[in-house]
Parts: sequence; C-alpha cells; structure tokens
Amino acid sequence: MPRETRTDTLDSLRVHLQWAIELEHATLPPYLCALYSLDPERNPEATDVVGSVFAEEMLHLALAANLFNAVGGRPRLDMPRMLPPHPRTLPHGDRSLELSLVPFGAEALETFLRLEQPAPPSSTWRPNAAGGASATGGESSSCATARTSCTAAFRSDANARSSLPRTTR
Repeated sequence: MPRETRTDTLDSLRVHLQWAIELEHATLPPYLCALYSLDPERNPEATDVVGSVFAEEMLHLALAANLFNAVGGRPRLDMPRMLPPHPRTLPHGDRSLELSLVPFGAEALETFLRLEQPAPPSSTWRPNAAGGASATGGESSSCATARTSCTAAFRSDANARSSLPRTTR
C-alpha cells in the first residue's frame, strides 16, 4: 500500500478526512439536480426520498468536516478542483463512476445506486491523478478508511480518559 494512502498518522488521517469532504461534496449536485426536477405535488414520495438522501450527504460532509476540525485540520471547500464542470468523476472513489446533472429518472437512479453501493471489503487502494487515492469500489470505501481510523482514535482516546481519575464537580 503506498505511503500516502495509509492512515497511520495524524497527518494521514487529516488527508483522508479532506478526501472524505471532497467526495461527499461531489455527491451533492446530482442529488440536488434530481430533487429540483421533481414536482412535490405529483411525486411526493420521490421528492421525500431524494431530499432525505441529499440531507444525509450534507450530514456526511458536515461530520467529516467536524472530525477534521477535531483533529486540528482546516476543511477546504473553496478549492477549484472541488467545482469541476459536469459530467465529472467521483473523487477518491470509483473513477469509472461519472456524475452528471440530470433530472430524476432512470439515469439518475442508476448513478445513485452506484454511489451508494458499498465497495467490497477487499478493495485495494491506488494513487490517482488528482494526487489522492481511490478504491476499486464506490463511495463507502473512500470514506471507510477515515471513518475506521476515527473510530479507533476515539476508542483509544476514550480508553485513555477512562483510566484517568475522575474529578468532582
């Protein structure tokens, strides 16, 4: 595994969290475009589902940014590479997945299914042209390294705190 794709230091965790932010950010325009193409009066169920998934993607971005802040990082949402024209590839994920801005329909649903499909557990990481790394699977694999590392870091921190003497208030 190339050095820059491992999450074994605080700096590498910060890199992976920025990648997670970039990946989550990239998912927003396709969902929002599909959502805005729906008529809530004629198709309230689809509007509710697409709207809730969009909100979840925003939550994922916020969680990644909050974790990044918590480990001393500074989330960047203002880089030109985060605003490329569409269609575009999924950053730090399945590079064969093309994100397009299309109305709600079969093409949008196919994209959403691919976005939400977890990568196989045995995904291999490889450097990509953008200077990051990508997994052979979908979105979930790209964020999994950061999420797993953060979970381990928080468990380690919680274990360390539990061994400290309790103070009275």
